[in-house]
Amino acid sequence: PELALTLINDELSNGNSTVLNELFNDYQPEYPQLLKVRFSPRMKKINQLAGKKQAANKKILENAIYQLTGCNNAFIGLPVFYWGIYRDNNLSNSESHLPSPINSIYLNELIIMPDQRIQVFKNYIIKVIVEKLGISLHFIDDELFHAGKGDLHCSSNTFRTCRTQNQPE
Repeated sequence: PELALTLINDELSNGNSTVLNELFNDYQPEYPQLLKVRFSPRMKKINQLAGKKQAANKKILENAIYQLTGCNNAFIGLPVFYWGIYRDNNLSNSESHLPSPINSIYLNELIIMPDQRIQVFKNYIIKVIVEKLGISLHFIDDELFHAGKGDLHCSSNTFRTCRTQNQPE
């Protein structure tokens, strides 16, 4: 969430207010006041709280991965923007506003990822995954899965495996 907020705020600082229309594309651009309300300090706080919770979870996973493999820095941050509810500075419920790039499918050096409606998110993801890691990336519209609260991976609830024609079974 922190990365998403940073990317959005950088775009706004550079005068690109269309990022809010991309973020809330189910609202018409003629409602600029509504866009400001939706990207309010409350929404920022929800994303900051979600980020803190995720950072604690990530630390636990990093330690477990290091113990199992000796691998450090096993994670790459991706931008996700959350909706949610918080009371008394505690996050009680949150969910990804857009299809989450985290909820992707990874097969044989190809990542199939929910399409990110926000261009600055897409650009960042392409830079990190394709340019830095050299992994192929394909965006797919998964709004139907996201509306059902599933996205690509969770909607199938499976462990993915893919064998090419040249691989033995």
